[in-house]
Amino acid sequence: TLVVNDGTEDSAPGSMTVTATSSINQGQILYNGNCKTCHGADGMGSVTIPNIQGVSKAQIDAAIATITQMKIRPNLNNLSAQQRQAIADFLGQF
Repeated sequence: TLVVNDGTEDSAPGSMTVTATSSINQGQILYNGNCKTCHGADGMGSVTIPNIQGVSKAQIDAAIATITQMKIRPNLNNLSAQQRQAIADFLGQF
């Protein structure tokens, strides 16, 4: 069982602090499964698909709202706020 703590001494013994690296790793997994097909491995997009390198969570939220309203990728609405932030963390590397 993974217990996330705040890194202080009073945190539960045997627990661990989740770092941004794990968010980036989760973001890469989510990106590969939900975004890579259209936006490419590095988020550069193409002539008809926008470049999404370095976008914020707010921009991802707006894009997902637009995409799901257009019924292009309705499953993206199922991504949690934390998952969308992880995708933004991953894209922030480029």
